Amino acid sequence: MRKMGYGLNSYYETASIYFEYAPFWVFALDRFFDYLCWIIPPISIPLLVRISEDDADELDDGKLWVRMDKWYGDLRQYFCAKVHMPISDFLWSKTERRTIEVDYNKLKDIVYSHDKKFWDEVILISLL
Repeated sequence: MRKMGYGLNSYYETASIYFEYAPFWVFALDRFFDYLCWIIPPISIPLLVRISEDDADELDDGKLWVRMDKWYGDLRQYFCAKVHMPISDFLWSKTERRTIEVDYNKLKDIVYSHDKKFWDEVILISLL
């Protein structure tokens, strides 16, 4: 299966079209786990966890025991960091990517004609 998309950088005025090739199950699992990251509720996790000594200086004045919600955030963030990201890394390793650099103004004109309101906002933000 293949997927195609584009990228535009209004600040540097660069543009590219990318193609991704992978088996169907790679795209299906990627979409499924992306969806899970959004439906998991942001519930606070008040458990105590032990962190490594290297990380201890970053939080709670060097203590090795911290509340899990202070270190990882909520349940959604923990799931995305500890479950979704390793799975995404595996799925991305099964994906072949090809990129074609194209002229920024030409691609912008093509894309702009389909969604002028969005592009007017993007151009305005890039000028600020």
